[in-house]
Amino acid sequence: MIIVKIMGGLGNQLFQYAYARALKEAGKNVFLDYTTFLNYDMPNPLVTKREYALDAFNITIPCLTPEYERVLDVLQCRTGNNSKRFLYKIIRKLYWITGQWKLFDSCDCSIFSEKCLDIPDSKYSYVSGYFQSEKYFSHIHNILMEELQLKEGTPETGDDLCNDPRVETVSVHVRRGDYVTAGDSLKTEYYQRAFMHIESKLHNIEYCIFSDDLAYCEANLDLKDRRYRLMNPDRKYADYEELFIMAKCRHHIIANSSFSWWGAWLCRNPNQIVIAPAKWQVGEAILWDIVPSLWIKA
Repeated sequence: MIIVKIMGGLGNQLFQYAYARALKEAGKNVFLDYTTFLNYDMPNPLVTKREYALDAFNITIPCLTPEYERVLDVLQCRTGNNSKRFLYKIIRKLYWITGQWKLFDSCDCSIFSEKCLDIPDSKYSYVSGYFQSEKYFSHIHNILMEELQLKEGTPETGDDLCNDPRVETVSVHVRRGDYVTAGDSLKTEYYQRAFMHIESKLHNIEYCIFSDDLAYCEANLDLKDRRYRLMNPDRKYADYEELFIMAKCRHHIIANSSFSWWGAWLCRNPNQIVIAPAKWQVGEAILWDIVPSLWIKA
C-alpha cells in the first residue's frame, strides 16, 4: 500500500495526483492522504491558505479510510498536547525502525528522480513530495486527460474561447499576491518577450489575462495596442473552473506557477504554443525539469 500526501495549491495537488496515478498504472495499490487540509492552521501569515480540490475532478484513486487517517495522526504527530506528541514521536520511530511503515520524503522537487517511481507497496509506504515534472506521468497522458476533467463540466466562458477558430486565443497568467511578498513574481520583461514571440508566429490574437491582480496587469503589461480581455474579474469561478477556462485557450503564456502549468498541459490544441520562464524559480528552489521539452523558454 502506497499513500501519497496531497498538499499545496491546486497545481501542486494535480502534480501529486498525476504521480500517484502513474504508480497505480504500474500496478501499485495507491491511496491519497488529504488530511493536511483538515483542521488547516496558518502559522505563517505569508502562506496562502489552501483547500483540497481534487474531489472536483473525475479522479479514480481513493482517499484514505478514517482508520488510516487516525494512524497518520499518530505517525505525523498532528494531534494531542505536547506530552502526547512526544509519545507519538516514539511510536513513529518504532514504526519506521520495525519496517511496518516506510517514509519516502521527496520534497526536493528541483529535478526528476526515477527512484520515486520505484516505491514498494508490499507493506506501508508514505510518500511526500511535489513531483513537478511530466517525466513522472507523460506516459499516461491520455488517462490523465480523461480523469482530470471537472465533474460539473467546463464553465460556458471556457466554451466560447474556442468557438471561433479564426481567433488565436492566448492565455496569459500573472501571479501576484503571495509571490509579490516572497519576491517570486515574474518581471514584465518576461511577458514582453513572450508577446513578441507569440506575435511573430500568430495573427488575429486575443490575449486572455488571468491573474489575482488584474488592475496590475492592465497598468503594466503594455496591452494598450493589443486585443485582450480580463478573465474572471468578479471571481465568479472557483480556481479549478478558472483552470479549465484557461485550458480552453489555444496557446499559453504561463507564470512560474503550477496553476498555469496545468492550464497549458490540459489544453487539447495539438498545435499550441506554450511560453514558459527560462529560469523557473520559486523561493530558493530552481525547478530544472518542470518545463516540457516542446514548450518555449523565454
